[in-house]
Amino acid sequence: MTRDVYVEDLVPGDRISLEGTPRVVRTTSRLDNNQLRIELVKGNDDLHEVVLDRTVKLQVN
Repeated sequence: MTRDVYVEDLVPGDRISLEGTPRVVRTTSRLDNNQLRIELVKGNDDLHEVVLDRTVKLQVN
């Protein structure tokens, strides 16, 4: 079952999809009042972190 959550509500271990690719959240950290850095568990490519606005919603599996 999937659910939509705001980026600021992600927790380590959440399984998300970014641009159709499954990812697992390692950590989140606030950069400023509006952005969060999401560190990702290593996947099949070199993407290891992404910065998103805290009001963005993502699907969590």
